[in-house]
Amino acid sequence: MKTFGLPSFVVRFVVVILVLMMISFASSTDSSSSAASIFLTKSEYDSQTFNKTVFIKWAAPWCGHSQDLAPIWDRLVSKTIAIDNDDSILIAEVDCAKESEWCIEMGYIAYPTLTYGDSSMGGIFLQKYKSVNKSYEDLLKFVQEKLIHKSFCTPGNVAACTDEIRDRIQQYSDRSILELKILIEKEESLIDEAEKKSEKRNKDLQVEYDQISKAHESETANIKGQLKLYKNLIHQANKKIQQQ
Repeated sequence: MKTFGLPSFVVRFVVVILVLMMISFASSTDSSSSAASIFLTKSEYDSQTFNKTVFIKWAAPWCGHSQDLAPIWDRLVSKTIAIDNDDSILIAEVDCAKESEWCIEMGYIAYPTLTYGDSSMGGIFLQKYKSVNKSYEDLLKFVQEKLIHKSFCTPGNVAACTDEIRDRIQQYSDRSILELKILIEKEESLIDEAEKKSEKRNKDLQVEYDQISKAHESETANIKGQLKLYKNLIHQANKKIQQQ
């Protein structure tokens, strides 16, 4: 190595300093690219997401797919913070092991489930991210193209709605509060009825399954009995041959 007339110990000292600076820079870069996302809770959801467009990961720490997505999600958080100049987007997650009732209430029982959109009204306007592509590049592209500086269809923002949905919102916007409450009760009763029908079907299927299982066990037992008889007859026949 050329020393350009400098004493060798000076050159070694400079090299060590440069190496330490490179390591320090790499460490700072890594730490900035793996910032942890915010965990949402049902009790604080409205305050945590107020006036934000959100991208939420509903996950469980025991789920292998959730574990695989975790470092990608943290990296996405850091990048979004860096590119979202007006702080309008919140990349967050919900621990469905701790918030199990909330996750079930929202209908998110397959993990991880990703949702996005307008965060208002407790998240009732959130849409599911349906793509199977969940690489860092795919999710970042989605954030940049679909979330940043985008508005979403809600009763308070009909300009972002399709004509069909806008007409539906307008149709019910003219109803009184009492009429809307009656409609809500009607829809909730339909949900209860559907759940009862589902429970009955499940019970009927369980009865049918038990009957099929018993028939299978009985048939298998008969076959095993015949096999045992055949094997015993062969054994006796071989024994007679050996005695001759």
